[in-house]
Amino acid sequence: MYIYKMDVNMPEIKLESEFEKLKKLKKDFEWFESNYKKLKQEYKGEYVAIKNGSISYHDIDVFKLMEKMKETGENTSSFIIQHISEDKYIYAV
Repeated sequence: MYIYKMDVNMPEIKLESEFEKLKKLKKDFEWFESNYKKLKQEYKGEYVAIKNGSISYHDIDVFKLMEKMKETGENTSSFIIQHISEDKYIYAV
């Protein structure tokens, strides 16, 4: 984790490294792939937002899904958003 400080009077801001964010997203993508069959039973035809190995949001419309996330103050870049289709085609958003 990086600590960024602009001047003496400003509080420290902790920034997660891009590498750490990518590692978390990779783990979520691996979770998605390993749980695809189970997810297809419950969410077929929907988009799902995955964070920390679980579904946080889902909707049939990707724009409505992202709107829900933003309404609750979520940072959409910390999730992977995938479409659950009949065939196992992976769509990364």
